[in-house]
Amino acid sequence: PLGGTGAVLLTKALHELERTGGRYGLVSMCCGGGLGPGAIIAEPPWADMVAVSVIDGDERELKAATVDQKIGIEFVYDVLRPGKVILPLASVYTADEIPMFTAVYTEPENMRRPKEQGRYRSVAWIPPHLLNVGLVRVTVSLTTPVSGKLERHAHLPAVVSFEVCEAPLGVPSARGSY
Repeated sequence: PLGGTGAVLLTKALHELERTGGRYGLVSMCCGGGLGPGAIIAEPPWADMVAVSVIDGDERELKAATVDQKIGIEFVYDVLRPGKVILPLASVYTADEIPMFTAVYTEPENMRRPKEQGRYRSVAWIPPHLLNVGLVRVTVSLTTPVSGKLERHAHLPAVVSFEVCEAPLGVPSARGSY
């Protein structure tokens, strides 16, 4: 029947994606009369980022901090489908895009426990005296550990930034007095 081959190809592509754990598929079909449509199949997302902000130790949003402050990267995210471990990840960079560090939740119990559908909040805390003065940019992702790699569900490059300033005079600093 006209269009039957396209239906078979789409069905085979869906089954192959399910079998291999693939996320995307491409099918090109002939539907008669010289037409040649194509279809891109994408797996629905497991999680989506709702909000990202920089907070201080009292959990107030901030745009600038001093080197002696505790700083948090707050993630608010939705798990759209249950059944996978979803971990927030923050990569911290200088203004020149030089990587400083990456933080991902690594508590063994939570790395093995799949999340239920719903809204979640996590905070990655940066201890005082870890950052140098200057502009800091943060890239965030939602990931799932799979065979030694991280499967990415959401990725927001340089989604937040903040300025780190020197500690006030008289306040102990990792840089010492000068």
